[in-house]
Amino acid sequence: FTDLPCKPGQTWKDIIPGRIDGRSLKAVLQNAETDSDPTKEDLIYVEYTSEMIPGGWYMVKKGYLKFIYSTSEPLLFDLKADPKEMNNVVDQAEYKESVAELLALAKAQWPDLTQLNEIILQSQRSRRMIHQAMMSGKTTAWDFQPFEDTRNLYIRNNGQALQDLEYICRAPYRGARPTK
Repeated sequence: FTDLPCKPGQTWKDIIPGRIDGRSLKAVLQNAETDSDPTKEDLIYVEYTSEMIPGGWYMVKKGYLKFIYSTSEPLLFDLKADPKEMNNVVDQAEYKESVAELLALAKAQWPDLTQLNEIILQSQRSRRMIHQAMMSGKTTAWDFQPFEDTRNLYIRNNGQALQDLEYICRAPYRGARPTK
């Protein structure tokens, strides 16, 4: 699976054939049975490494089981029995085999959490330093801010008759712009 912007039900294979392996998450998000290739297991891997997270949290979802893996104690949620994820069932006997399987999958996907956590913490420290620098003096937002030419964004009287401006700008739109 790939976390890239797509239309619902679409994967990057539809947009860039052969370059990225992925499947639609639509059925998973709707808690429906998937219609994907039955020779592939329906596994979803997710990494959450944002600010305020000590290191990182990693998730393996298989069927209705959601396994959270980190340097802390693991968590397991049965989403069919507990869709709001209120009860950690990792220590319950009936889930013992599932925990072992999901833990093995997580360790195969993220073999060295200690090194990975150090990389994440270093990145978080760097971002905090950059944030502190950006907050001193004239504040600049870090995200993309497209330039917007406001000359045509609002109704302005630039020599046109008021009736023409109202005709163009009022809802409902009543046709093409009058020519000058």
